[in-house]
This record gives sequence, structure tokens and C-alpha cells, in this order.
Amino acid sequence: VESWDFEQVAKWASEKENIPNEVAQKFRENKIDGTELLFFGREDLKEIGITRPGTLARVIGTIDELKNRHLGNMIIVEQSPYCFGKIIDQLRLRAMCRPGDELPPAPEICEPDKKRFKRIVEYYFPGDE
Repeated sequence: VESWDFEQVAKWASEKENIPNEVAQKFRENKIDGTELLFFGREDLKEIGITRPGTLARVIGTIDELKNRHLGNMIIVEQSPYCFGKIIDQLRLRAMCRPGDELPPAPEICEPDKKRFKRIVEYYFPGDE
């Protein structure tokens, strides 16, 4: 999958019964390759013009199946400069605390990034509050 070009991605999408043909066309128009496909989420699909909720759900589900088949146990973690910046800021604040000091409050995360931030924190800091 990682080596697919945009034509192979469009072909894959057109062969899936639960994915409408216009999705394959959108992948082709936007030259989405295999690596990009594996990282695609709901917002990415909306950005290329796929907006119907039912279609979004079906495409995301089919991409997830593809990831599971081809990546196996490999974990893909989104890389977000915004989220990592917030994490670094928080770690710096904690490092400045002396023993017995009250820990700094949790960082405020803008609404569109809250889910992404949570996933990144849970991956890199499992069990941390």
C-alpha cells in the first residue's frame, strides 16, 4: 500500500463495493498516494470534497480495514507540531517545579485538536494523568 501511486489508490477505491465511485475520482483528482491514504482521516476526506456523513463513515471504515491488513501491529501516531508544542511546554513547566510545588494546570488545547492531542498523549505517556 505504501508504494501505491494515486492511480492504484483510485483503482482500490473503485473496486470496493461500499465506496461510491466519486470517492475514487476524488482520490485521483487530488493525487492521493498509498502512504497518504493510510494517514487519511475524516477531516482529510472533507478537504478533498467528500462530505456526506454516511460516505465518510464507509470510507474511513474501509481505510481502517486496509491499515489493519497491511500494517498489522504497526502503530501510526499522528505528528502534530501544535500538539507536541503543547506537550513540550507542559514538560518544561513541570521541570521548573520544585518538590512539593503544585503541578501546573493541564494545557488548554483548541477544540479541533483535542482528540489528536489526547491520542498523542495516551500513546507517549500511557497511564499518565
